[in-house]
Amino acid sequence: MIILLYILLTTLLTLYALGYLYETIMSFVRLKNPKHELYPNASWEVIHTTLVLAFATFMITHGPMLPKLAPLILVPFMVALLGFFLRATCQLLIFFGRRDSRRHTWLDWCFAFSHLVILIPFLYAVITTAIYLFTHPLDVLTDMLSWFVPGLIIGVVINAVPIIYILRSAHRKN
Repeated sequence: MIILLYILLTTLLTLYALGYLYETIMSFVRLKNPKHELYPNASWEVIHTTLVLAFATFMITHGPMLPKLAPLILVPFMVALLGFFLRATCQLLIFFGRRDSRRHTWLDWCFAFSHLVILIPFLYAVITTAIYLFTHPLDVLTDMLSWFVPGLIIGVVINAVPIIYILRSAHRKN
């Protein structure tokens, strides 16, 4: 079960990392081309849901290890959290607060760099956590995985329906 858990966590983190890398690149690319809005407005919901799933799974399954691990990753996670707040504020103002999201100001630069404010401490925390897990005895709770994995599969299927619909609609427009 522990192997299944780490496959699940690695998969979720990899999906998040790929999606977040795409968002980060697009946040800087959109600064170069103000005539077309290139930033994926809806993708963040799906991408960040994978992060929430990975984080919740890790917190639940590694609960006994958290008191020793928390001091190592608290500050990086708090900085990343501030980056998420900054990014959310900028995103709301850019995409929902002004009439034309293609008109770029300092806010757009702040939005692009907020991705890095999240990324750098997050990577540090993930690497620190991985090193800790490899160098300390594991104390992992796997009892709930028999319920979690089927629930995750159902959640992915439910989430896939609108994603497939949106992608097909976008493909038909092009």
